[in-house]
Amino acid sequence: MKGSRRRWFRAVMLGLCIWSVYILYKNTENLFSSSVQKVDTQGGHPGRGFFKEPIPCDTTNPCQPKAHTKVILLTYMRSGSTLTGDILSAHPDVFYFFEPLHFMSKEKHTVFDYLRQRQKRVGHIHKSYITKLTMSALLNCDFVKMDIDTLSVFHLQFSRTTKPYYNCLTAYPGVQGVFLCLQHLYRACYSAKVLLTKTVSLSGIITKDLMDSDSKLRVIHLIRDPRATIWSEGRFYVYKQTDFEKFVGTFCKRLLTDLQTTEAIKEKDPSRVHTVLFEHLAERPLSLSRQLYNVLNLPMMPSVLKHIRNVTMEGHNQNCSMCISKANSARASQEWRLHLDYKKVQFIDEECQEAYDYLGYKRVESKEVYTNLSIPLHTWPII
Repeated sequence: MKGSRRRWFRAVMLGLCIWSVYILYKNTENLFSSSVQKVDTQGGHPGRGFFKEPIPCDTTNPCQPKAHTKVILLTYMRSGSTLTGDILSAHPDVFYFFEPLHFMSKEKHTVFDYLRQRQKRVGHIHKSYITKLTMSALLNCDFVKMDIDTLSVFHLQFSRTTKPYYNCLTAYPGVQGVFLCLQHLYRACYSAKVLLTKTVSLSGIITKDLMDSDSKLRVIHLIRDPRATIWSEGRFYVYKQTDFEKFVGTFCKRLLTDLQTTEAIKEKDPSRVHTVLFEHLAERPLSLSRQLYNVLNLPMMPSVLKHIRNVTMEGHNQNCSMCISKANSARASQEWRLHLDYKKVQFIDEECQEAYDYLGYKRVESKEVYTNLSIPLHTWPII
């Protein structure tokens, strides 16, 4: 008798659960059908019709990105990439996505949580595979193929072209908000002549794979003096001081591998990879920015020149290591030479020597040379 009651109770509860899911589904369907307008996405991808306003495409103008150039700013944490990305994205024809791989680099990605649950059944799925899917979707304005974490990352507020979407998400949080707000990303991305993304979490090897499958893709490999980068990362607790030597070895090895990979690409097609030293940009911002805009295939507009002057030479003299604007970007780029312990400098010189050979950085000959900022520790590579 008791067994029959239990079975009856379970059947009732199961029925209530199914009914609740059905009601939730119908309410969600009604919400979307009543609050958004479907548009014709011939030539596009499923899911792009659920927007309040049409994205810039119709039956005569298929939903395809307008961009003739795609650029990855391949770099490392604390290497001047925020300033460089700000300069490159100042042009109105650039769509800029800031740090799309942030969650993946932290291993806190819901995609990884899901894969870890499935791993026993489907086997190991490499992180590189998910990274390629995310980057490929981004570089083709295919946002419906990106995951909810990446589409909700707080970095979206740091780009002029993604901030309207971020603001919309603030007003409409959650999964439904993503669908309602995606129109902002599509409109900005589809209408741009250049798609630009900067990331400190992408390897040169994966970048090469992306370039092999997309002939429009170019890479700007931005590098700062390893001694400056490592010093700055230590200031922001990227590593523990007790792990200094281990961190230096890992960083120098990664940098060398990336350089070897990008050099191999250059040998086949020199126009697709451009190596840039941040110190060069900081010391000669206007001339180097013009060269970078040639990579983007965009003209240097007066408004862009004014912006570059403001953020590199005429900015406020502020004591803010995380800020973009600097009164003297050249001086700021050499600040590490007054603070990093000389013995640590010597250790980095030893570990990164092979990378120095590619880039033209000089080993420190003495402590007097090290602290004398008038003596350069680099030569200029050709962009």
